This record gives sequence, C-alpha cells and structure tokens, in this order.
Amino acid sequence: MRTTQRRHEQLAMLVRARWKPRRSEWTVPCRDRDGRRSQAEVLIGERGPTLAIGSTVAVLDPMDAGRLRAALREAIEPPSAALAALRHELIERAAADQHARAQLDPAGPTPHQWAAVQRVDEDNLHWLAPIVAVHAAWILAQHAPARYRACWLPKLRDAVACGDASPRDLAYLSDRVATDEKRGQRYGTQWLHLGGVSRLYPLHRPAEVNLARADVGLDLLPDADLDTAYASFEEITAAVEGAPS
Repeated sequence: MRTTQRRHEQLAMLVRARWKPRRSEWTVPCRDRDGRRSQAEVLIGERGPTLAIGSTVAVLDPMDAGRLRAALREAIEPPSAALAALRHELIERAAADQHARAQLDPAGPTPHQWAAVQRVDEDNLHWLAPIVAVHAAWILAQHAPARYRACWLPKLRDAVACGDASPRDLAYLSDRVATDEKRGQRYGTQWLHLGGVSRLYPLHRPAEVNLARADVGLDLLPDADLDTAYASFEEITAAVEGAPS
C-alpha cells in the first residue's frame, strides 16, 4: 500500500513539473551541447523516478526531483546584479538574526539576551519593510509581528512567481502565517516546543505534506513526526494550559 502511495505521489510531482506524459513515461525535448536535438526521458521505477539524457541515467528520489526542479528554475532565470547584492545583505542580516538567537540561554534567556534579540529584530524590520521580502527575507519576516508577516506573504508569493525568490522561503512564511491564523500548515515547517517535547503545529493535509515539501526542495519528514503533529489548535491550547509553569 505504501509503495503504491509513493508511486502516486511521484507521478503527481512529475505532472506538476509539466513533464509530457506518454503512457508510463515522460519526455522533454532538448538539445545537447553541440546544439543537436535530443530528449530527456523520465519513467517511474522501483527505486523512484529515473531521468535519462542520452546514455546518462540518474535515479531520483522525491527530494532529488524537487532540487532538480529548483535548480532548473534558477538556471533559466538568473538573478540580476541588484538582486544579487540585495540577497547578500539579506543573508548577512539573516545571519545576525540567527546569531542573536543562538546566544539565548536554553535554560532560561536573560532580559539582556532578549533585549539584544529585540534590537536586531527592530533593525531588520525597519530595513525590510520598504523593500518587500525576497530570497532569505523569510528568516527576517517570520520574526516580525504577525500583521507584517500576513502583509508580506502575497508580495513574497509574487516574487516567487517571477523567479525572484525561492519557493522554500514561501513555504516557511506560508506556514508561519497559517499558524498565526490558526489554520493547518501545508509544508510542516512550524514546530511547537513545549515541556521539552517538539511537535508539529496542525497540518492541513498530513498525507500530502512530504509531496509539498519535495516540490519546493525541502527534506522529507519522518512518518513519526507527521503522526505526532497536533491535531488541532484546541489541543495546543489545552497542552499549554496544562503545562507546568
């Protein structure tokens, strides 16, 4: 049963990637380095999707297929010099964001440590608000107030559609906004750490989470993590209220 479900998920992912079907195979016209006509062939084997271009054959798992799709998208639409510079600053600011949080004492952050985090967040917020989110900005955006996250989500979605931002960034911000609004998350990127235990926030469609993650190049989640996700936000409320202070 699990093998059949995995095969259906792989087929659905290939169809979403717009491969041209021919019975149980898919073909994509292309050219070799010398400009000669060729084609890429894809079929579903026992070990997963198989990609063949000429005499070269590669067996892809769902994660590999997602990465291939992302790599093709970036290769076809490379970023401009201005966007590259913007991404560089975003990455530096994201590193500062993560560094500030890494200094928090796991046993109990001090007010001084939280103040340092707040200063970094405020500086990033003032810089980010006028320019909208692009590649790596989700790291900053998801630590901004919820009203800003909801405002930036459509702009990040448009940036992804234009090839100016990563689908993975959109997955994280989409899930963060969904949990803000007490809706199930699609990609399984948001966790609740409570009483020393980490569990996923409620999922929109648990059976489709790994398919959605593979589609944007995220690592697949173990079944155990999916099975222990919170079933509802009411369950979270009950857990929080029952947790020791």
